[in-house]
Amino acid sequence: MRLSQEQYDKIKHILPVQRGNVTIDNLTLINALLYILENGAPRCLWSFKKSGVQSIGCSKGGLTTKIYLVSSDAKTAVDFTLSGGQAHDAPQGRNLLDVIGKQKTVVSLIMDKGYEDDYTRYIAQTLNFNPTVPPKSNRKNLWSYDKELYKRRNEIERFFRLIKGFRRIFTRYEKLDSMLIGFIQLALVFVVIR
Repeated sequence: MRLSQEQYDKIKHILPVQRGNVTIDNLTLINALLYILENGAPRCLWSFKKSGVQSIGCSKGGLTTKIYLVSSDAKTAVDFTLSGGQAHDAPQGRNLLDVIGKQKTVVSLIMDKGYEDDYTRYIAQTLNFNPTVPPKSNRKNLWSYDKELYKRRNEIERFFRLIKGFRRIFTRYEKLDSMLIGFIQLALVFVVIR
């Protein structure tokens, strides 16, 4: 995976200008980072810092990290956050909605069943979102939802499929969240300009 000159031209205006006796241009550096992002490079050391936030938790599959993502379509992330593998989805989803904030007009919000609890739907509605999520089968008070709109939930699944192509993220070679977040952001930029 390489960034072409045409793709690089779309983002070069936001990159820092090189000064001094730098021998590697920005395009070469970005392509090196993309190589590491795609292939993993587990022995690559980026920081000797040993302390910091680490969203790693024990789940049924072992030590894992969950990525929670709000997306506007199959290629555009609005925001994301991390948690340990043992964390429940709903509180993380509510935190993301709080960060995004109240919308000026009503916006449809297609959610996974992991976010269908009453409190999460209430928070979404107070922020001017219209939650579109089917009720779980064991609910006593069922609600109606737009089944055609809910079919678009696969867009987020396709988005995660694109990100899973970057081994460094889904193998979690990074110890610290700050490094993992940086690589996730690089992957999200690449997905958009690809």
